[in-house]
Amino acid sequence: MSLFEFLSSNQNFVARERLLHMKSLLEMKIHAAASDEQLKATEPEIDNDGYDFVISLQNYHLFIQNKATIDQANVRSWDVHPVLLQA
Repeated sequence: MSLFEFLSSNQNFVARERLLHMKSLLEMKIHAAASDEQLKATEPEIDNDGYDFVISLQNYHLFIQNKATIDQANVRSWDVHPVLLQA
């Protein structure tokens, strides 16, 4: 089975979101380190009031809901609960 086939399978949606989490967190940590900052993040296995993970930099916290799909999935949008749309 190819990586594309693996990620295309509906039963592997958690793996897709986990890979997106790991890749995006790596990129954010690299950019924070280049600015002499330390970025902290929770793991997506911990539920944070409905968010997949939280990143923290100094006294700022960003709550993130992670969604991952592939081009062939024909997914144009997701239903997002209004409580997650906080300022």
